[in-house]
Amino acid sequence: MMKRANRPFGYSLGCFAFKILPLWLVKVMCFFGLPCLLSDYFVLNKRSIQEVVKGLTKNSDLQFLLAYSSGGFGVNANRASISMLSMLHLHCCEYGSCYPVGGASEIPYRIIPVIERSGGRVLMKAHVSQILTENGRVMGVRVGQKEQSAVDLYAPIVISDAGLQNTFQDLLPENVAKFSPSWSLANSLPAALGNLTVFIGLKGTPEDLGLTAQNVWIFTNHHPIDEFEMPESEETLRYFCENPYPAIFISSASAKDPSWAKRYPDRSTISVMSFIPYSFFAKWSHLKVKKRGDDYNALKNAYGLQILDQVIREYPKMKNAIDYFSVATPVTIEHYLSTKKGGTYGLEHDMERFDPEQSSLLRPESGIEGLFFSGQDVTTCGFASTMLSGLLCAGAVLRKKYSIALDLLLLHTKLSGRPENLDSLFF
Repeated sequence: MMKRANRPFGYSLGCFAFKILPLWLVKVMCFFGLPCLLSDYFVLNKRSIQEVVKGLTKNSDLQFLLAYSSGGFGVNANRASISMLSMLHLHCCEYGSCYPVGGASEIPYRIIPVIERSGGRVLMKAHVSQILTENGRVMGVRVGQKEQSAVDLYAPIVISDAGLQNTFQDLLPENVAKFSPSWSLANSLPAALGNLTVFIGLKGTPEDLGLTAQNVWIFTNHHPIDEFEMPESEETLRYFCENPYPAIFISSASAKDPSWAKRYPDRSTISVMSFIPYSFFAKWSHLKVKKRGDDYNALKNAYGLQILDQVIREYPKMKNAIDYFSVATPVTIEHYLSTKKGGTYGLEHDMERFDPEQSSLLRPESGIEGLFFSGQDVTTCGFASTMLSGLLCAGAVLRKKYSIALDLLLLHTKLSGRPENLDSLFF
């Protein structure tokens, strides 16, 4: 079933072809029900992970194993499609996951010189407060929060990877934004769940502490199908301050990076991520970061300490090696990433979003002259997906959206030789 969704003519047509075909053509195809005839991706997108798993077996342990990774999209298994699960499993299990040697900072470190050699510039701490428009078309961006210190940068083309909601609701004037075909989605599709993240610094090597390169999910029950159901109530808030957290995701950069030991000898790190309603911390969102007061710190640390106990049970050797401990809430992430309600996944990754007609509106062309989109709202969360959204965006900007993939294949062949088969083109 997963391979049906991921066959080249299933996954490719399902995820990408409908983002480059003219919208009028997509509407005609949807009217006649053609997407489901052309791509199994759309057929299986109509079925939730919960429905499929419960239909395959009555064994609750097996249901657990088949559904646990739905947490990778931050959506409950009753609203996430089997197509999304298939993309995650086929990508990671058949093609493998990768980690950049030197850490995530190597990505900008390597790409910025390429941008600058091409005549571009990369500006740091340059907060875009507005996309400039004139007569309904984009003219550039305004950088800076205060009028007296703001700088206007003019350009005929602006590419926004700030997300659909940020772009339409905060950066563009409404009288311009509403002319985009995807304007309605920014207001109808919900933002992703907020994240609760715990950062742990440790004395000792990954080997000494028993840390491995694998990512680890830990659950406190055998019902991952409902693992992120967390009612937004005072009772729930207090309960998880005093009881094990329902689901946590553990990752160790120090165990993944082969260059870590040379750069940070006898040190290790762990990052732990889970989900929590933004409303639990919303009353502190207007306060400055690191100055939100004792009540805020007490609440977030209560959650963090519960999670820390769960991690120590999994890695008991780290109990006496903790050197650093910090907790980030949805309002922390809202501050640093400017995301709606502190979610790191942009728009929610539910079944409605990946319906063929809805999905076709999440495309690089905004429908507003001079403005294009890139990033996870165009495709999905995940590094490979956002790379592909960049490819789609480049094709739209260069007016080569039907041929840019061929250009990339020719470049790949020139640099690395002709691919052995179609599968070798996947990441």
